Amino acid sequence: MSAKSKFASADLSVGTINAVSKKTGGVNIFELAHRWQKKDGVIYLSVTSDGTTGSEWIDRLRKKGFLIGDYARSVLCSKKFKPTTGVTTEIAILEGELFNDSDRTTKKINVEAKRRKLKNIRVEAACLISENFSVEELKAMDISWIVFMHKLINNPDGDPSLLVADHGSRISHLFLGCETPGGKFVRSCGFAFES
Repeated sequence: MSAKSKFASADLSVGTINAVSKKTGGVNIFELAHRWQKKDGVIYLSVTSDGTTGSEWIDRLRKKGFLIGDYARSVLCSKKFKPTTGVTTEIAILEGELFNDSDRTTKKINVEAKRRKLKNIRVEAACLISENFSVEELKAMDISWIVFMHKLINNPDGDPSLLVADHGSRISHLFLGCETPGGKFVRSCGFAFES
């Protein structure tokens, strides 16, 4: 397949290609184009599991430069974490810009996801996305933070929370963010569901 047809399949215009090239600082955008697609404010990608346990994910992500928060570590080491092998998961990440600033709440994001027939993401898929998509790729997607929209997990303090991957700085960080009533997310967030 030619580079031109790869870009056509990813629905990228020449302007988008140039913008991606500038944002990624010379990363091979021909290679990036087939790993994910962006259409109408939704980023589509897929990940495949390989049987990695939660504690093994901590080591793997740390080797990739991730800082793992204590609460996120407790989620990965929980008995509820069930690894799978060879399971491919289709992911849809709703961009923050799909929502007005006042509407970027967990409740309204979940309503939109339900309308689109999206499902809660598994924690394992959150790890796979974090490992497989570099900071450069996420910058090309215009995302700094990925909020993994799984079933709310109570942190050790009893607060309902979601896993969040922060890719906004040089060091990526996976942590469990507390869900606060009426709390709103910033525009640069992406909200990951299973499609």
